[in-house]
Parts: sequence; structure tokens; C-alpha cells
Amino acid sequence: MKSTIMNLKNKPLTQMLALTGTLALLTACSTEASTTTAASDVSTTEATVESTLISDSSYSESNSTAISFSDQTITVDGSGAAADGSILTITQPGTYILSGTLSEGQVRVETVDEADVQIVLDGATITNSTGAAIYVKSANSATITLAEGTTNTLSDGETYTFEDSEDEPDATLFSKSDLILNGTGTLIVDANYAHAIKGKDDVTIAEGTYEITSVGDAIKGSDSLFISSGTFTIDAGGDGL
Repeated sequence: MKSTIMNLKNKPLTQMLALTGTLALLTACSTEASTTTAASDVSTTEATVESTLISDSSYSESNSTAISFSDQTITVDGSGAAADGSILTITQPGTYILSGTLSEGQVRVETVDEADVQIVLDGATITNSTGAAIYVKSANSATITLAEGTTNTLSDGETYTFEDSEDEPDATLFSKSDLILNGTGTLIVDANYAHAIKGKDDVTIAEGTYEITSVGDAIKGSDSLFISSGTFTIDAGGDGL
């Protein structure tokens, strides 16, 4: 196994990429992302990474809560989550299977700190022009599983509306807890405000296909970023990885 250590910009910790195969990374100078205009300097990354280390992405549909989207309507079949208009809030540990298209909405995770949540994207498209598409506010960990054979899309807008003078979330997929991404499906992220995928703790990518366009950084882990497998196509105004 080949290991590469990358320093986090302006951070005392390191990003750790444990890779086998070849990782080609072209990173231009970072440009401050604007809420109204795209960054002018662009970095492009195309990488295919293979590893024998595969995280467990299995789940049981019979023991999961099924959630379907249709424009701004959310239907919840099961427990642990509730819809308020086009906002879905997950409050209990468990597995939640998301499908359909949610327009001008958000998926929020607000559980006790000890709770682990698995969100299965099973052909889901989530668009939010004023904030993060998925916001993990509190949990022990959040796992985003890309269901086999599916394409899933997350997108945001150029301006965010924050709560109580906060300046976060600042990414299309944002987590304050440990974030794990696995599954063999595809995730497309269109980040127009700042970053595409960001975790305030550890971010682990076990597998999957990722197509990311971001005015800021593409994938960012504040404590660490660990990638064991995956295929990445990245067009970012900031850092790719």
C-alpha cells in the first residue's frame, strides 16, 4: 500500500491518504470563494484509487426508515425522522434510505452525540439554494452510503442563510461529526457557495464514484481525510483533496 501525507492548509494536523494505484492531483493556487461569483483559479483532479480495504456499506431495508422525495414533499415510512415542509430532520440512530428529488430542501441530522446514523442515497437528488443539502449538526458519526447502481446529486446556491449569526455549514455536504462515505454508487456534488464535502472531524471515503464541481475546496477534513478507494473527478477553485 502506498501512503501519501498532505498538509492541511493553515491547519496543524495532516490529511492522510492511504492509496494503492495512482493518484494524479493538480492543484492551483487557492482563491477565496465568493458568495456571488465563482473562483477564478481552478484545479482539476482525475484519480482512480483501488484498495482491498472496503468499509461495510450493507444495510437491511426491513430495518430501515424509507424516505421518498417529490419536489418539496417528503414522505417518511418508519421512525426516527420527521418532515417539516421541505426539511427532513433525523433525530434517532438508525438507517435511512432516501430516494427521489427534493427541491429547495435539506436533510438534517440532529441526534445525541452517541448516535450513529447511516443515510443511504438510493437515487436521491437534493437541492438547496440557501444552505447545505445535507447538514450533520450533531451525532457520533454519519455514514453516507451510495446505493449500488445509483446516481445521486447534491447542490447548493451562491448564498447561504445562517442561523443565529453562525457561519456554518459552509459546504454542500457538511458534518460536525465524523463523516464516512461508502457504497459503489455515484455522488455528484455541485458546490456554488464554498466547499463541496467538509467534515469538522475525520472524513473517511471507503469507495464510490465522485464527480465534484466546487468554487472552494472539493473534499475537506478538518482533523483528517482518509481515502481507501474510489474514483474521483474534481473541478475546484480551491484544493482538490
